[in-house]
Amino acid sequence: MFGNHLARPSGLTRLALGGLLLWSTQSLGCAVDATSDAAAVAQTENPLWVKGSKIWSSGVIQVCWKTSGWPTEKAWVQQAVHDTWEAVPPGVVKFVGWEDCQREWWSGRITNGVPIEIKDDHPHTVGLGTDNAPANLYIDNGMVLNFTYVNFDPGCVTDYGLKLCIQATAAHEFGHLLGFAHEQNRGDTPDLWVPGYASWCKDMVQGNEGDAILTAWDRDSIMNYCSTEWNNLGRLSDGDKRGLLTAYGGKNAGTSSAPGQQFQADLNGDGYEDAFALYDYGGDKMGVWVWSGSMNGLTPPWNAFLSAPGDWRWGNAKPLAGDFDGDGKADIAAFYNYGNDNSAIWVWYSTGSGFLAPQLLWYSGVTNWSWERSQPVVGDFNGDGVTDIAVFYDYGSDDTALFSFDFRRGRTVDAPVQRWRSGAGNWRASNIKPVTGHFVAGEGRLTDIMVFYDYGSSDTGSFLFRGLPWGIGAPTPKWRSGPGNWAWSNSKFVAADFNGNGLTDIACLYDYGSSDAALWLFWEGNGWPSQVWRSGAGNWYQPGTSLAAGRFAGGTRAQIAGFYDYGSDTSAIWTFRGPLAGWAPVAQWYSGHWNWSAPRTKFF
Repeated sequence: MFGNHLARPSGLTRLALGGLLLWSTQSLGCAVDATSDAAAVAQTENPLWVKGSKIWSSGVIQVCWKTSGWPTEKAWVQQAVHDTWEAVPPGVVKFVGWEDCQREWWSGRITNGVPIEIKDDHPHTVGLGTDNAPANLYIDNGMVLNFTYVNFDPGCVTDYGLKLCIQATAAHEFGHLLGFAHEQNRGDTPDLWVPGYASWCKDMVQGNEGDAILTAWDRDSIMNYCSTEWNNLGRLSDGDKRGLLTAYGGKNAGTSSAPGQQFQADLNGDGYEDAFALYDYGGDKMGVWVWSGSMNGLTPPWNAFLSAPGDWRWGNAKPLAGDFDGDGKADIAAFYNYGNDNSAIWVWYSTGSGFLAPQLLWYSGVTNWSWERSQPVVGDFNGDGVTDIAVFYDYGSDDTALFSFDFRRGRTVDAPVQRWRSGAGNWRASNIKPVTGHFVAGEGRLTDIMVFYDYGSSDTGSFLFRGLPWGIGAPTPKWRSGPGNWAWSNSKFVAADFNGNGLTDIACLYDYGSSDAALWLFWEGNGWPSQVWRSGAGNWYQPGTSLAAGRFAGGTRAQIAGFYDYGSDTSAIWTFRGPLAGWAPVAQWYSGHWNWSAPRTKFF
């Protein structure tokens, strides 16, 4: 079966790249010879019944590799996509995942993205845009790429070299995946003779048709058979860039199409979430360090900010990561204590490769806000695509309130608004441990808060503060352990989507004493937890572990990073990779002796 591909001049069947016609409702074959048997197969096997828009509902599109191996060539493909479609400008579209494809055991359907198969055949996509999604196919491969060109079109390597053949063709096929058809298929294609093909351009119609024209006819489009240079040598034309902005510019590539998949900790917008730390150098000197995510997980740390001595008191900062300006890249906020019940919010906005100098966004003034009585958390609490801060505030006498600070795209923040208050005698703020996520299906971007509450006597309960379009709802009980069953003080919670179903799960690293720890999962935040790992006595010191969670290796499934204190200024990060790769921790980074003090680190 054949889909959209490209041909090259002189009779050598190099794949021809598609164009800026969108929303195909008809799938034609992509073989160069439209009368060939292969083309006939394509015309009968392509999903002719698909109707409507083929543009993805979000600028974040997940892909996976159906074929294992080929690490170098796969990296070339990712680089080509990064340098073309993902760069117009950064954040308009983003391809994430890039992991091996996974299947449902009961149906065999691929569940973690548009599959990419590698074989020595003509590269192509099955259709345009969402026609390639596994849910819409009765066949596996959304895309086929060629990494060898031994049997199919070996002249490509002779003419251009293997790397350019792979990258230029991949850039074209990802254009099809975005929904763009071949440019020469358009009705306004001029009477242009193409010597390399010995054909008139308008007679070279091939592949899927489109029905929405976004730009003027563009000979240099990466999607045009008739371009002056083959496939425009893998480069986007100005028309390609304008077309992409028209099709996807109004979509938020900083947020996945599935609820609960916000890239709140992705510093550079590459689809891999990152981990951060505030480090105390003493003398009121503080640094911000970043462990960047990659296809192999977290990479060694690099310094993104270093204050001058006397400028930042590490012990006075409560750090938070989120997209506080809605540009699809993670920023860092610090809820900062000036003393005398005087608090502030500072934000380090991401540049994509680091941070701007911190900006003061809110200042309470003396005697107006106690930092010591505040527990801040992050989430999109108003559904506008920008990360906000919610703060549980302790008024004393077991009276707790919840405030929200709504951040705006113009890099401002609204004054705090009280969303809930318990009243005296009803809720002890010092007995709560909150996490945030999407615990209710169908909420879109709205973030919920789950609070674990200590009733004493090893009795723990959980309460859901549901995100609502008009604010944050009052707490509703979700779970109660009963006396003697769960020690709140022995629990460290972290939340993320660990199974990729679009809803947030909660993990708890539980301390049994004697350096014996276990990992428990509250799937989707509901019901009794299940134990997925236990260290055994003498193997894991839970009090010396700080947790962070994110899609550090891309894809839809988050991992847990445990920052571990070995003592003697020696630290490490261990990764709990999740239900597919296994929950047993894997060493990710090691500082070396006397190189990194865990007690001076706030890991998040």
